[in-house]
Amino acid sequence: MNYWSRITSPGNFPPAAEAFDKLMLDTFCMRMKLPPLTDEARTQVVLPVRVGGFGLSSMRIVSPAAWYCSFAHAFTRIRPLVPSLDTLTDDIACVGFFSKYLYR
Repeated sequence: MNYWSRITSPGNFPPAAEAFDKLMLDTFCMRMKLPPLTDEARTQVVLPVRVGGFGLSSMRIVSPAAWYCSFAHAFTRIRPLVPSLDTLTDDIACVGFFSKYLYR
């Protein structure tokens, strides 16, 4: 899921991320022989270990950051292909996405 969170737009990824998070928590409960978790317990499970959690990161929460970081990492290779930033229009998929979500 880490790979998919890096290559799939955050606008399309939430249903898969939520399904994965549910499976991850269900597996955690099964392996630890726990009853279904309360909302408070679920919150603690996804917290980092350094703050008292179990460190099971929620894909729903981290996927937007993963996608933006992946795009930023690739930008050094993409930028030479763009002759001028003035020619970028919203009909280009990633430009439209950034225009819609980042420049409201």
